[in-house]
Amino acid sequence: MAQNDSLHSSSSTRQAKALPDTAMALARAEMDEGFLAAKDGLKLRWRSHRPAQDGAHGEVVLVHGYGEHLGRYDHIAAQFLCRGIAVHRFEYRGHGLSGGKRTHVERFSDYLDDLDVFLAHLVARGVQQITLIGHSLGGLISARWLQTRGSDSDGDGAGGSVSGNAVERAVLCSPFLRLSLQPPLWQRGFSRLANRLFPSLAVGNGLSVAQLTSDPTIQAATAADHLYLRTTTPRWFCEVSAAQEALFQDAGRLTKPLLMLLGERDPIACPEAGRRLFGLLPGGGHQKLIAFDGMLHELFNERERAKVFEVVFDWLG
Repeated sequence: MAQNDSLHSSSSTRQAKALPDTAMALARAEMDEGFLAAKDGLKLRWRSHRPAQDGAHGEVVLVHGYGEHLGRYDHIAAQFLCRGIAVHRFEYRGHGLSGGKRTHVERFSDYLDDLDVFLAHLVARGVQQITLIGHSLGGLISARWLQTRGSDSDGDGAGGSVSGNAVERAVLCSPFLRLSLQPPLWQRGFSRLANRLFPSLAVGNGLSVAQLTSDPTIQAATAADHLYLRTTTPRWFCEVSAAQEALFQDAGRLTKPLLMLLGERDPIACPEAGRRLFGLLPGGGHQKLIAFDGMLHELFNERERAKVFEVVFDWLG
């Protein structure tokens, strides 16, 4: 059976380990980076770190959230490197230093194509047995990619993915399956109208750094981050909404081992939607859900994030 647990952030069953120093962990690793060409020619920025000694004992691919860039995941990369796990990151279109209009996407499948390109790049370098870790929008992208391209034999009409069998399992962290607070009907109607008339119009997303994490230091860093984006577009909203609906319709195709992490007080990605999706999974003992009481949206950035990392490493084995 799939497993569903809750962890109370106010009282853990054991003491979480101290977090490693990010700068030191990254400095000790072997780093490679550059740009790849997306399927439509846009440039996609990527970066890989490998443990410098004894080789890597695992491979993870981090898929960032909406408005983010790979630099926000340095401390997460450090966690895995200190465990002997190689870490690979990229920025999908419209984010960070990758090409494309900021936070805009013409088709949600463009995000899946971007992930395809990066995974194919890694596979060509001999990377296998990948754990895909997606946060928020990255969780939605990762889950939809697994459904439509997660094996060499399955696909969404494009013949699957050449890197499908290289991905063995996934962690979905606060996956963006539905807004915690649904916009009113008039606003959703306006978005559909604007999608036809002004699809790439940049509008403020209305999010505050206080909704992301309760850690004041990370709040301040995010507020000062010039690469962190604060706009969206009507086309993005409509494409993401359609992908969310499709994800639930195809829930039975999420067959690979999966860990879902939810924040009980997440004001952005609805935790109940995560539970609903988890209840639709085929099961078989390969899926696990953990909900963290009192935590907000960015679990890896919460004040008690050491507990989140421990759950992930326990699951990875």
